[in-house]
Amino acid sequence: MDSIDFQSGGRNQHYGRILYWLAGCLTQQFPELTVNMKIGPAYQNLSAVGDGLAQVGIATPGMMAALCYEGNGPFDRPRPALRAIGVVPHRDALVFAIIHELGVSSLEELRERHVPVRLAAAADGSLVGRASRSILALHGITQESLERDGGQWIVTEGAQACWKLVAHGEADAMINESIPQSFRPLSKARPIRLLSFHEDAARELQAEQGYRWRVVPAGTVYNQDQPVIGLDWQHWIVVAHADLPHEIAYSLADAFFREPVRLERQYTADNRLAAEDVSMEAPMRPEAVANEVCVPLHPGAEARYREAGVLSDG
Repeated sequence: MDSIDFQSGGRNQHYGRILYWLAGCLTQQFPELTVNMKIGPAYQNLSAVGDGLAQVGIATPGMMAALCYEGNGPFDRPRPALRAIGVVPHRDALVFAIIHELGVSSLEELRERHVPVRLAAAADGSLVGRASRSILALHGITQESLERDGGQWIVTEGAQACWKLVAHGEADAMINESIPQSFRPLSKARPIRLLSFHEDAARELQAEQGYRWRVVPAGTVYNQDQPVIGLDWQHWIVVAHADLPHEIAYSLADAFFREPVRLERQYTADNRLAAEDVSMEAPMRPEAVANEVCVPLHPGAEARYREAGVLSDG
């Protein structure tokens, strides 16, 4: 193999950062190899890898790989050739927060009291936007119902824009992902309460569309004294096509053992950031990298993890 194409998505800076690190590790092992970073409409998501257009790719959250593999969510059909290399661990969830002063303690209360809430949410066309509308609808909350109660559904470009609207008093609630960079700073700026999704609604959404859910522990944001259920938005997952040569997949997995600090230091600002403010889990634990994937491992990556003794057979 003389060259390899990486599906690099679009504007997500994490994709470029992680893939550039992997490319550097790879070309150390294979000096004659050319790595091409592919960005554009055909390379926006993991279907490019599942279809063989690119050999390696990346996505967040990690469950995107399962959606692509199974043909759920935004993917039009299954892509069974998708294989995992590993995850860059990142503990996150899609959750709902509301300002504390409104005195709302649950989504049922929000619906039944007809509170006129100004909700900041992601655009419909995004994965976050689709998931947000879907899970709220299963709780009887829609844009129409909010507006009927005198509230607003405010569409934003991302989680950063959402939390700033709430912090500045221009919105009362937000639904999005990015707990470390959005919900946690918001909880410092203004008292908020995370409202839990119902487990039966989360299970229904998983059955219908493949979105997974997880428990967000108490203390994840400031003054959060109870765990809540959110949608699983963990990890950046690195994937490959099943036809990727064994030695290339092995080398990609080996990067997590050989030079993890070169990536970690970019997220920790050379250990100047507090652990709670770091978006990735650093140091990366090989056990998490190998075992928290949601599609089958590429045999080359699996061989490296077995060699290291970190792969669980459970």
